[in-house]
Amino acid sequence: MSAGPYLLRSAVYLVVWLAIAEALRHAARAQDRGQRAWGKRAAAISAAALPVLGLTGSWAAFDWLMSAVPGWSMTSVGLYVLTGGFASALGLLAVVVDHARRNHVLPAEVGAAHSLALGRLLFAAVCLWAYIAVSQLIIVWIANLPREAAFYVPRARGGFRSLAALLTLGHFIVPFLLLLSRRWKEHSGFVAVVGSWIVLMHAVDLYWLIAPAATASPSVFALGPFLLLGAFAVGTGLFRSSSDKPLALRDPELARSLGYESP
Repeated sequence: MSAGPYLLRSAVYLVVWLAIAEALRHAARAQDRGQRAWGKRAAAISAAALPVLGLTGSWAAFDWLMSAVPGWSMTSVGLYVLTGGFASALGLLAVVVDHARRNHVLPAEVGAAHSLALGRLLFAAVCLWAYIAVSQLIIVWIANLPREAAFYVPRARGGFRSLAALLTLGHFIVPFLLLLSRRWKEHSGFVAVVGSWIVLMHAVDLYWLIAPAATASPSVFALGPFLLLGAFAVGTGLFRSSSDKPLALRDPELARSLGYESP
């Protein structure tokens, strides 16, 4: 099969994601300059972008992950990857918020209630990720079809079996138990530690999904692409956001969000 269509689709996914990010960034900066109409436009962009992200993210998961295993069919692979990415994004947000609070970048009103709300979202994302993973495994187990089991067989052997156990423990059980406590979630530092751990587990999850299609055992040399892409993404984000304000001061909902009280 020609690689041309595959590369073209991959380019389309990346262009769509960058376009959405740039549109939202432009709307936020326009609002900061006092152009109030851009607040409603940002909401419209977000509403339109959500299904687009869902579709392109699912198609990308089909192309980049599911196609690596001939005969494998998993309809929820897109939702599985997107849910893990959502949990990882929330974890990264928790780290950024804690750093900003410690350096007095955010107003003093950003406190325990906001940390608690972020912790609850993180808890929900972890539970949803685990539900999708377990439900798909149960469906494959019950069906007992060789073409579907072909995905799990290499990932349940050798070093990849240990990674699967690590994901069960580290991507669900540990954060699930830690995030049960309301009192702990009120501390931004605690939520940031759990969030950074979930980011790490999401990277392990992606490696567990991808690597068995190319190698029979895990290798530390495979960390190179992850570290390179991660450093590039973080560096680009820091560079692009260096001239932006950390808080949307002209957002009409700012006062209400700062006064948020968690139920």
